[in-house]
Amino acid sequence: MIVALHGGFLKDTSPDLAYFINNGLFRIAVPIFFIISGFFYFSMNHQKKIKWSKKLATIYMTWSVIYSYFWFDFSHPISVRNFLYVINGYHHLWFVPALLYSAFFVVFINKFRVNKFVTIFLLFSMGFILQHAVFNDYIDIDNVNGFNQLYLYRNFLFFGLPFFILGNVLAEYEVFFRKIKPLVLPMLIVSFIIMLIETYFNYKLYGDVVGVDILLSLLILCPFIFLFVLMGNSINTEVFLNLAQLSSAIYFIHQFVLIVVRKTFIFDESMISLIAIFISAVVGVIIVKVNKIVKILI
Repeated sequence: MIVALHGGFLKDTSPDLAYFINNGLFRIAVPIFFIISGFFYFSMNHQKKIKWSKKLATIYMTWSVIYSYFWFDFSHPISVRNFLYVINGYHHLWFVPALLYSAFFVVFINKFRVNKFVTIFLLFSMGFILQHAVFNDYIDIDNVNGFNQLYLYRNFLFFGLPFFILGNVLAEYEVFFRKIKPLVLPMLIVSFIIMLIETYFNYKLYGDVVGVDILLSLLILCPFIFLFVLMGNSINTEVFLNLAQLSSAIYFIHQFVLIVVRKTFIFDESMISLIAIFISAVVGVIIVKVNKIVKILI
């Protein structure tokens, strides 16, 4: 999903369909990653949380160095621009520091018994409002000292943390959610339809000029997708772990692959996306094998 989204899949052949896929369906991927992480983080003891955080930090530093050619200003190493990239992450790498920050803050949310439902609603709503304020030019500070307006709303606070907390909630009340298992699929279908309606309105409002990251419907749809999979047939643990590792490898390498493919081939965006998906998968398998030795890539 992420590779196709960043590759502009179908934009050249069917712009309308591409919008609904890229700014609707594919937008579920990152929130679900946050939910999964928050879900399993809830049951970790203190030592496992420390180990998990150190591993994430190492992975982030490794890939930041790998991508440094594309973001680091070597002529001005100590600069606001470089600092913003370090704390926010280059392009798709933003997910990793956002995950770390979310895990850090959720510790205090649990410790001080902050109302999780209110926190989720308030933070996500603020992100939603800021996003549309940017789209409607109420806020215009793009590229000031390297600051991208995307940082205003698609960040750990207004995007990552709400879904990470949501994962915590699903883990904390797992017994309750299992009791309402018959409602999960109907709610998934209803929330999916709501997501399509919201995507339609966004398309009518903005056309395909902007990419919409924060959909209100994701707050309902994504947890029900996660619950549907969680309550489905048991998944082979080894297969699940292998797929998780491969998915992570593809996620980290795909932007590099897209850059190379775009510079190498003169194809339309759909073909570029398909080529990038194939190459990313092949390289992803290699990364998984290499990581068994170096243990700093995924």
